[in-house]
Order: sequence, then C-alpha cells, then structure tokens
Amino acid sequence: MANSRSIHGIPPDHATFAAWPPCRFRHDKPPMVAFGRTHPYRRRTSVVDDWNATTLGRFTSTRRQVDWIAQNPASCDHAWPQVSSPYRRQSSDMSTLRYDVTTNDWVIVAPSRARRPIEQPLRNTVSPKTAVQSCPFCPGNERMTPPEIDAVRPGSNLNADDWRVRVIPNLFPALQIEENPDSRTESSSFFRYRGGCGAHEVFIESPHHELALGDQPPDQIVLLFQMLQRRYNDLLRDPRFQAILIFKNHGEWAGTSMHHPHCQLIATPVVPRQSRQKFTIAEEYYDRTGVGLYSRLLEEELNEQTRVLAVNEGFAAVLPYASHVPFETWILPRTQQSSFGSVPSSQLPALAEILKRALRAIHAGLDNPSFNMTIDTAPRGDESKPWFLWHIQILPRLTRRSGFELGSGMPINTVLPEDAASFLRDVDRANAIGD
Repeated sequence: MANSRSIHGIPPDHATFAAWPPCRFRHDKPPMVAFGRTHPYRRRTSVVDDWNATTLGRFTSTRRQVDWIAQNPASCDHAWPQVSSPYRRQSSDMSTLRYDVTTNDWVIVAPSRARRPIEQPLRNTVSPKTAVQSCPFCPGNERMTPPEIDAVRPGSNLNADDWRVRVIPNLFPALQIEENPDSRTESSSFFRYRGGCGAHEVFIESPHHELALGDQPPDQIVLLFQMLQRRYNDLLRDPRFQAILIFKNHGEWAGTSMHHPHCQLIATPVVPRQSRQKFTIAEEYYDRTGVGLYSRLLEEELNEQTRVLAVNEGFAAVLPYASHVPFETWILPRTQQSSFGSVPSSQLPALAEILKRALRAIHAGLDNPSFNMTIDTAPRGDESKPWFLWHIQILPRLTRRSGFELGSGMPINTVLPEDAASFLRDVDRANAIGD
C-alpha cells in the first residue's frame, strides 16, 4: 500500500508511520507515569516499594508478585478474602467526590487506585508462558480475581475457565458499590463533598492474552457488546447512578495497567461536567433548529466524504472536522439512538464490523499506538431524547499535551483530519486486500 499524499511532512512513499522517525509522532521514551508506579526510567523509592507491598500484603515489587503467583497458584485461592474487596472496604480506603467550585467539576479522590500493580514494564522481561501463567485475566487463573459478576460461557459453572467474555469487579476501584459511611451527606461548608458510591467493573474481552480487540473475530466483538449492554442496562436500573461511562485503555501511554485485552465501566452518582455540557449543547441546538446536532454533524460528514473512514448499513466511522488529537475517530449510528443500551441486537454485527475496521487501520497504520476509547451515551433519564447520538470515540495517544493546552483547554492538533482520514482509508483498503 502506498499513500499518495504527504501528511504534515511525512513522505508519501512511507506506507505507515512506523517507517518514519518515531520522534515525529511518538517519543523515544514513554512519558513519565504517575508517582507510585514502576517505571523503567526512574529509580525506585521506598515509597513506591511500600505502595506496591500493599497489593497482596507481602511483596516489595510487582515483579515479585507475578513471580510468586506463577510459582504458588494454589495459594491465591484464599487470597481475596484477605484483601479488602471492592465491595467491602475500610471507610478510610473508600473513594469520595470533591466539588471544584472554580469549574463545577466533581473530582474523584480514590487512594486505593495508587496501589494498582502495573504489568506493562514486565512485558519484555518475562516469557510469554510465564506471562499467561501469572495473568489473572487468562483462563485457568480465575482464582486470581475477585468472584465474577457475569460471563459468557457454554456451561453454567460460575468462575469456570470455559468463558468467552468475563466481567469482574475492579480490585482497585475508582468508586465502590457501597456508600462511604463517613461521607454520605454533602458538607455544609465551602468545600463540598459526597460519598464515592458507584460501580467499577472490568470486562475481559477474550480468553486470548495477546489478541487485541481489533484482531478479534467479529462474533467475539459482538459478544463483548452484548455483555457491555447487559451490564450497562442493569446498572442503569440503580437509582443511585446518574451516568455510566464505558472505556478502554490500550497501551502504556493510555494508562493501561494490564496487558491482557480488557475494557472497563464506571457508574457515577453524578453526571460529569463534560458529559452534561455535550448533552446540553446538543439540546440547545435542537431547540433552535429542530434538528439533532449529532445527526446533522454525521450528515455533513457523509456529504463531504473527505473525513469518512468507513460506512456500513448501520454505522459510520469519521474523523471529526474539529478533531482534538491526531487521528481521532468517531463511530456513530446512522439512525436515531441516544443510548448505547438501546442499540438493537440486530445492529451489533455491523457495529462490530466497523469498529474492527477502524481499530485495524489505526493499529496497522500507526504501528499499534496507545489509544483511549470511550462510549459516550446519554445520561440517566435522557436515553430517548432526539437531540443526541451515542457514539464511540477512539483517541490515539501520539502526542503529549503542552502547557498551553493544559492551561487554556484549547487542543492543538498537528495533523489535518482530512489527511489523517485519507491515510487510514488507504490502510483500510490494504487490510481488505490482505484479507
């Protein structure tokens, strides 16, 4: 495959960005990660060791945890009752929400998240066999995780190893299903807070340790969507939850801590400001024009075609006109659907097909970049409103945000969306020929 256009200084003869010097869109070293995580370019400290030691109560590093689990799998059968469960925590270890009076944001304060083991630096230091043996998400290691919430499997044995998609509580949740008894009511002082009641679930996408979501068979992706819908609709019935965000972190730059392909769901007791703002803007546009904002956006993109990656009978993948980051990609339904939970089951194969195409194009064209993926859907109570379209956002992490972007909130995109779409279409065509 040869790209006929030059993208922001990249020669047209290069088939993928992998062939170009990595400093153009990727840095030679990964960015520094949050304090408290293992990092190959930073010397460990006693504080980091202490934080890692709390993970299973007896280790001084993530590497020793992995080695010990591989050598003593039977000992993990009784590990979880000794560890604070996501649904049974000390009140001092539970999350709270703090209100930022300057921005109207709610901030989740979750101390337990700092104790997550980070698997990423170990990928080049252990054999594939050891990695699978020590991976809590691989079949046969179900005892290494909290008891499952739900699963797709041919049999009916709970926590058996014959599953195809598995859902478990996050061991280090941002929010807990029970309320913090110390913060059930909001403070009457200037600084407001409320209990961190919510849900945080992990969806293990496949039994295969190395098979990325874009490489999964379409029917496997359909099973994942079915499970995501099932959990989404179940949690939506809980009146304590006002919004549910489904998201995926792929790669170290995107914040993943486990290599085995998985995505996550967090239900929150408030509607995050960004979600509410997007919904309100769409509502105001509808009140003025009588037309859905996202439906109009998709119509204009399909008319222009220059930023369209792929289209099928139910969905379209486009690179938005005002993309915030290079190669940002949206997948939108072509019929009116405000809520992900209401997508008809008959349309899930088309959704799986177009998501697979988009992810494969990004993977092949950009050399398997880190990316974040989110499913944006209507807040609780607004699932049938006509002015919103639920959609998937794929955000490759090819650049780091500068001080200007952080200070102003104004993104700087270094790649024209039209050029990015043309490049990904070329890759998509090459993938189709290769298949």
